[in-house]
Amino acid sequence: MGTDKRHLALGDKALLDQVLSVLTPTGYNVLRIEQDEHPNQGPIGGVETALLQAREDWILFVPCDMPFLTEALLRRVLQAAQSDNRSAFADVKGRIGFPFALRRFDLSAVQQRLQAGERSLHGLAAALDAIRVEFPLDQAWRFHNINDPEDLERARELWEKARQSG
Repeated sequence: MGTDKRHLALGDKALLDQVLSVLTPTGYNVLRIEQDEHPNQGPIGGVETALLQAREDWILFVPCDMPFLTEALLRRVLQAAQSDNRSAFADVKGRIGFPFALRRFDLSAVQQRLQAGERSLHGLAAALDAIRVEFPLDQAWRFHNINDPEDLERARELWEKARQSG
């Protein structure tokens, strides 16, 4: 994007504020990662940083650039993980990714992946034998991720459509 995505506006809030407004009512402790311990490692670098800093047994990973996630969706991923005592990743249209829940002791597996140069969340999920929490196609828009100006424009269209439909 060429800029810090968490400050991009969507509606009347910055992306980070959109996500925090969903997380706050959950009562979960929120740990904001602003700089990875090992930069330029993709999302898995942030995962390692969070696991190093977290004090909770379970960590729910939510990126700042997915502004349409809901409290119910987040709870579903975390509850799936906790009920089976395994890591869990959202699965939308056969693709896994954010949001996902890991146990704090998954840190060693994350570090092994980083040391091996493996940065994919899909690979991490496979290495952890994680649960895939499937979401229906009509919910796929809630997982819209903003990575470039076109994604931001699409998010603004989705935002307006959601606002108009109530």
